[in-house]
Amino acid sequence: MNQTITVGDVSANPGEIKKGYALSVELRDGSPIRVPVIVMNGKEDGPHVVIIAGTHPTELVGVAAVHIIAKKININDLKGSITIFPLANPLAMQFGAYVTPHDGVNLSTAYPGSSDGSVTSRIANLIWQTTVNSKADLLMDFHENVVPCLSFSIVGTTDKSETDRIAVEAAEAFGITVIRSGAVNFGLPGTKPGDMSITKQAMREGIPAFTPEFEGTSKTSLEESESSVSVCVNGILNSLRYLKMLEGDINPHPDLLVMKGNYMAHGTVRANKGGIIHRTAPIATKLQAGTTIATVYDVFGDEVESIKMPIDGYLWGWIPGNPATDSRNWTVQSGSPVGFIFKDQ
Repeated sequence: MNQTITVGDVSANPGEIKKGYALSVELRDGSPIRVPVIVMNGKEDGPHVVIIAGTHPTELVGVAAVHIIAKKININDLKGSITIFPLANPLAMQFGAYVTPHDGVNLSTAYPGSSDGSVTSRIANLIWQTTVNSKADLLMDFHENVVPCLSFSIVGTTDKSETDRIAVEAAEAFGITVIRSGAVNFGLPGTKPGDMSITKQAMREGIPAFTPEFEGTSKTSLEESESSVSVCVNGILNSLRYLKMLEGDINPHPDLLVMKGNYMAHGTVRANKGGIIHRTAPIATKLQAGTTIATVYDVFGDEVESIKMPIDGYLWGWIPGNPATDSRNWTVQSGSPVGFIFKDQ
């Protein structure tokens, strides 16, 4: 039989689902901001999975999906346990922000964090310690891209062959395109060189991990993102079935573009001129180096830059002019990231 699982103030005995708060940080006026957690502890022994949603509160597909999962799974059918952080960054949620306004830190790359660091660093440390101390068998961290984009899972690389194998197989079972991340730093807001995601950190520690990315950020409501929520729910169930935590077959999601092959992330392509950007290249289609993928126009409507594909490869999605503040702002300045690129491995 499983043992009691405790995360912060939340304890779940075998056969229980418990909800509560794992950490409280205080704002300048002394008011608390609490990090919610759901612990699902099956009666039978089995793997332990950690799921993170709401790292960027502008990305709510994962949040909606884990709410469904917590109600959908019959605890009597679960072998093993699941710890869910349904809203990892409640600080940023207060402002509908991509990064934490209180310290300017991007929780996505704040790991392993510190128990005596900034407010975001403390949240990162809570989630990291929970993952490591529980000896998690799998970690999933949910994110989104703006539409149009390819739904995919980023999987890190490690010299630990068994960790690598399980991470890739669990990501493949999840059911969306799998892209290896390598050593790429995407240079997104609130990050700096050397910052690392929790999934990369986990892989280094021998914990299989991957980051599913869905389309949805530029949509105005969860109702518009319903198809992505469905893909996420189905993917979670598939990965749990892969680990034998739930019975049943792995079910591919219908009507979803899934690219089969070995792919590696290349990084981002950036604008050199400021202005209004017009996207012209298709997503998830092989493009030759030198192909124009977007054009920048100045305030008079004159073309000032033709942005080219730097390699033979693919676009998995576009990056808005300022993803930290407005996912629908299609203006750029010198150095603005424009699109994510991946290639055949």
